[in-house]
Amino acid sequence: MPGAGVEFLQPSAEGLFPTATFGLDPWLVCAATGIVWLLCELLFYIWYRRALQEAQAIKPPPVVSEKDRNFVVDKMVAHAEEYGMWRQVQGWFLTEDRDRLLSPHEVGRDELSEMIAWAFFYKKLEDLNADEVAWTEFTHEKISSEFRMDESLRPGRTGAVPIRHTLDEIHALHRPLLFYAVIRSLDFLHGCLLMARGFQRAHHQGLRYWYRLRSGFKGIHCLESPEQPLIFFHGIGLGLTLYMPLLLRLGSPDQFLFELPWISMNPFAAIPSSGDYARWVVEVLEQHSLTSCVALGHSFGSLPVAWLLRYKPAILSRCVMVDPVCILLNLPDVCVNFLYKRPRSLMGALLRVFGAREFGIARTLMRHFFWTDSVVFPEMLPEGSSVILMGKDKLLPVKDIYTTAAKLPQLKTLVLDGLDHGHFLVWPREDPTRSHPALFVAGLAAHRKLLDQKPAAINFQTTAGFSVGAITALAAAGVLSFSDGLSLVLERAKAIQEAAKLQVQALRVELSIGEDTALRNALRTWPIWLISWPGSK
Repeated sequence: MPGAGVEFLQPSAEGLFPTATFGLDPWLVCAATGIVWLLCELLFYIWYRRALQEAQAIKPPPVVSEKDRNFVVDKMVAHAEEYGMWRQVQGWFLTEDRDRLLSPHEVGRDELSEMIAWAFFYKKLEDLNADEVAWTEFTHEKISSEFRMDESLRPGRTGAVPIRHTLDEIHALHRPLLFYAVIRSLDFLHGCLLMARGFQRAHHQGLRYWYRLRSGFKGIHCLESPEQPLIFFHGIGLGLTLYMPLLLRLGSPDQFLFELPWISMNPFAAIPSSGDYARWVVEVLEQHSLTSCVALGHSFGSLPVAWLLRYKPAILSRCVMVDPVCILLNLPDVCVNFLYKRPRSLMGALLRVFGAREFGIARTLMRHFFWTDSVVFPEMLPEGSSVILMGKDKLLPVKDIYTTAAKLPQLKTLVLDGLDHGHFLVWPREDPTRSHPALFVAGLAAHRKLLDQKPAAINFQTTAGFSVGAITALAAAGVLSFSDGLSLVLERAKAIQEAAKLQVQALRVELSIGEDTALRNALRTWPIWLISWPGSK
């Protein structure tokens, strides 16, 4: 008889938990583990509340030399010819609901002095000494007289409060300890991947980094390759994790990947000064006998590049700045949009909640970030540097950066239309020769269903559509047959795909990427540039 002699066993707790439990009930072990974890979460929350309270204390500001202050002011005045001086001031004054910029008539002259005192000394106006007050008054007079701002500003005070992020309250949202445990596991994973690619982990004082040198790596490039070493700095978020699709494709023999853990969801990380960080990077490069390199920085990662330009510019032969928050940091856009102004898009809201409101990141930006250390004007970049912007970036002043940088023949400036800040890291692949015909067919199917359900709808007066929908509207109106409409959509999709290839080719030219350089091979499969390169297989 089929099945005779077969004994069916019921699962038991011992079967589900085959590991040794030293005679204890496995369910009891699980319950105890859960209780211990909850206790850890409670202790972590208590630590978080105490750490947030302690972080609110105002840190001693850095001393900005008079030479540096005058340099920045002179640059601001020079660039005011392009976008005006009030453009550099207005964004630092918001309405109480953080939804609207104040007009000049809503700001008093004394409040402008308060803003200048903070911008260059990171203090309240009443905390300045005599020399600092004199410099503030001189700068106020210089700005006001040259640009006739006194004619617009109201005398005295109006009640407007300038944004001063190093003095304002830190706003952070609690994350459970489990969240940070997952982040650390991702760090471990990308570390394993980097080691598999021949990278080594190293420390130098407070600096953590990965490196791979010619002597220890046999990649797709020969040892006699003329390429210069590449140093990379990541942006705010998950550290190097989000950049792995790029980093694992870089075949450049000499690479240094520098970490910034205090902006990588690590609330326990120490935060160095910009001067210390730049000095550590230079010391690391000198330890490896490197005197020149190419710097690649994305978003916040452009700030260490700016620090190096201030500390030892000769060590950077060229810079590649993607979504560079450091360029024209005298404009308020980056600070106001990321930390203060009410988000107007889903991506902006996500950046606010998961980025700006994470404790480690919020503490860094609100107490340890000083714009005078980090601002870069395009003319400060080395010859041959590249500036790459996203056309729909809602954080950066894209128009102002592009207008200023594009005037300099020694720079290569490119805007990728249709992308927001950092979108190229997660942008999905799209093949228009597949998606656009599908949209066309789906649109006509929806039209047919409408007619089946409501026959009176056949008496429509007009049809309208956007992009592929315009062709769908013509087919629905009977101007085009289904086959003609589908053929037209397909030909249009092919043209769009070819245009996209040309844009990628233009990007390669802007970056001065040769046919067989490491960066070209990496960008080939970086998510936003997943389409094939011209001439590639």
